[in-house]
Amino acid sequence: MTFETYEEIDIVWNKPRSHLTARNLYVIVQGEVGFVPFILGAGIAGKNKNNCEILSKHMSVDVFNKYPDPVPPTWHITQFDDKNAILVITSLFPMVMSPDSNPDIWYKSYPMFKSICRWLDSVGFKSMNFITMNNISDATEEAKLFVHDLTTKMTTPADSSMFLNLPAWSLPYLWSKMGGRAVITAATQDEGQFIDKDSLELLRLYVTALGVGYEVEFADMAEETIRKVQNQIEMYEKGFSFGGDDEEGEWV
Repeated sequence: MTFETYEEIDIVWNKPRSHLTARNLYVIVQGEVGFVPFILGAGIAGKNKNNCEILSKHMSVDVFNKYPDPVPPTWHITQFDDKNAILVITSLFPMVMSPDSNPDIWYKSYPMFKSICRWLDSVGFKSMNFITMNNISDATEEAKLFVHDLTTKMTTPADSSMFLNLPAWSLPYLWSKMGGRAVITAATQDEGQFIDKDSLELLRLYVTALGVGYEVEFADMAEETIRKVQNQIEMYEKGFSFGGDDEEGEWV
């Protein structure tokens, strides 16, 4: 295990640095509402152990933690084949769900985002694909996939638009400004469901079409873990709702 400092971040290598040979990086936020990216990421990483963990003073860390199996206050990168790796984002500087409540979020986050992009470039990454979710409120709508290439400025389907939260827009944006190829992939999910299985299947088909392996066993294990704490999560999320459940009892 090796500890390395790079600008505003620290990297703990759990494998020799030379083992990180990937050039393409997939990025997800572990705690994103709906948990589809988290489950997808577990299927992508599979049985592979992470190569390194990233820490920064600009991250958010809970005061309490559980033992003997703590939740690590780190982002981590796992290489899952010769060319590809996945970065899992676990925490950010705290954000409040109100338009005028985050005056420091960019001030606190930008130094870390910039350092991470510069470091990714230094270890040889060339492209970034940030996978995220867009909510839909109409359960009759089918899950859809939107892909925006920041390098070519092209969106598929054409003339589509995405409303993205930080860091889904900011990391690929910075990466593209530094000369790397950046893609944002957003799948729509029915916000009335705790986990939208149609959106998960859509993303699974998407990544496998890109040549990425997907281990269903590990994805199912991640989903089972989330299901075990569903009640606690739903109670917590109601604190971010402007009205709780709707008249049909949908999860919002």
